[in-house]
Amino acid sequence: MEMNMRKQEVLAEGFQAELSEKFFRYVAIDTRADGAAPAEKEPSNPAERAFNSMLGVELTRAGAKDEQFIFLSDGSLIVRFDATAGLENKRRPCFAAHVDTYPKYPGGAVTIVHDYQGGDIELPKSGTVIPAFDLRNFIGQKIVTASGDTTLGADDKAGVAVMMQLAVDCLAGKIATHGAFDLWFCVDEEIGRVGRSGVKYLSPEIVASWTGGLVNLDGMSPNGIDVGCFCGYELIVEFFGNDAHPGVEGSKLKAAHYAAARLVCDAASAEFRLPWMSEAMQNYLYSTDITGNASQSRVTFIPRSFEKEDFALIVDRVKELAGNIAKIFGVRAAFSGYGLQYVNTEPPIRQNQWLMDALLAAHRDVGYDTKENHIRGGTDGAMVNMTYPDLPSPNIGAGMYNVHGPREFLVISEMEDCYRIVRRFLELLA
Repeated sequence: MEMNMRKQEVLAEGFQAELSEKFFRYVAIDTRADGAAPAEKEPSNPAERAFNSMLGVELTRAGAKDEQFIFLSDGSLIVRFDATAGLENKRRPCFAAHVDTYPKYPGGAVTIVHDYQGGDIELPKSGTVIPAFDLRNFIGQKIVTASGDTTLGADDKAGVAVMMQLAVDCLAGKIATHGAFDLWFCVDEEIGRVGRSGVKYLSPEIVASWTGGLVNLDGMSPNGIDVGCFCGYELIVEFFGNDAHPGVEGSKLKAAHYAAARLVCDAASAEFRLPWMSEAMQNYLYSTDITGNASQSRVTFIPRSFEKEDFALIVDRVKELAGNIAKIFGVRAAFSGYGLQYVNTEPPIRQNQWLMDALLAAHRDVGYDTKENHIRGGTDGAMVNMTYPDLPSPNIGAGMYNVHGPREFLVISEMEDCYRIVRRFLELLA
C-alpha cells in the first residue's frame, strides 16, 4: 500500500529539512524551456531569468556579497566562493545545474510525497501511473512526484537545490574549511542552448579558473558517474508545397505535410536505428516533432551517437530520402538546424584522472560503490565542451528518475546523498 504524506513529515533536522524545502519550492515554479522561441531570445523562457534572480536574492539574504554574483547575458547565474584561509592554492571546481525543465510538459509541479511500500503509484491527475517496476529499488524510501499532469522538475531542480544548500551552508559557516568553488545555474539546457548561447558569455578567464573541473549535478542514481555521453546533433527538414481545395482543385494540391509524414516513415524503415531499437553505445535517429500543413511542413530529427563522425553519414542519408520524397509529392525540401549541439565528455575526463579519483572517493565515503557510466543523453558539460574541449565535465546523480514526463520522481535520500558527496568532494580537493 502506498501512502501520501504531508511535506512537513519528511522535513528532518539539519540540512535535510532545508534541502527538501528548497526542492519543493523550486519545482513549484514553471521554468520549462521553450524550444520554439527564436534563437535570439535568451533565455527562451523569461521565467528562467526570473528564477535565477530569485536565487540571487535568497543568497544575498543568506549573506552573499554583490561581487560574488555574475549574471550572464543569457540569464544564467554564476556564484563565486573564495577559499577559506590557507586553501587559496587548491583546485577550484565549478558545480553546474540547469534551472529549465523539459519543454514538452508544463512545469509548476504540485508535489506529493509517498512513503513507498511497493506496488504502482497512481497519481491523481490524467490517469498517470508510475509502475512498480520503475520503483522496485526504492521500497521503504520517501519518493516525491508531481500530481500527474506536469513534470516534477527534479531534472534539474534537484541539482539546483543541492547547490543552493551548499551555498547557504558555506555562507553560514557550516563548512569550516574549503577551497574556492563556483556554482553555475544554467538556462535552456533542455533545448541544447547552453552550448550555443550561455557559453559565449563565459569569459575564458572564468573557465580557466575551474582547475577542479566542471561537475554537473544532473544525473540519476549516485551509484554511477557519467563520464561519457552522446554527441548531439539536430537536423530540421522543411517541405514547401501548395494548398488547394482537395475536391475542386485537387490537381493543384502539393501536400507538404504528406511529404513530412512519408519522410518520418521512410527514415524509420531505412537502415537507421530507432531509440527503442538501440542500447548501450549504439547510435539512433529520432524525430521529435512533425508539424505543418499542405503549404509548409517541418520535421525535426535528432541523431545521437557517441562518435560525432557518424553524423555526416546520417545527415546525408536523411537529405537523400527527403530529396526523393520531395520529387514524389512535387514539393521543395530545405534543410537547417543547429548542427552539432554537444559532444562526448569522455576525452577530457580521461586526461584528468585525478578528478575521477576524487569523485569516486567521495561517493565511496558516502556509502556508494559507484561505477563509471556512459549516458545515452547529453549534459551541460557536453555543451560547454563544444567551446572548451579540454575542460573535464563529469555528471553525478541527484536521485531523479523517469525524467521528461509526468511519471518523473525523486528519491529524497539520494538527493541528500548528492549533497553529502559534493561536500566530501570539496573536502578531498582541499
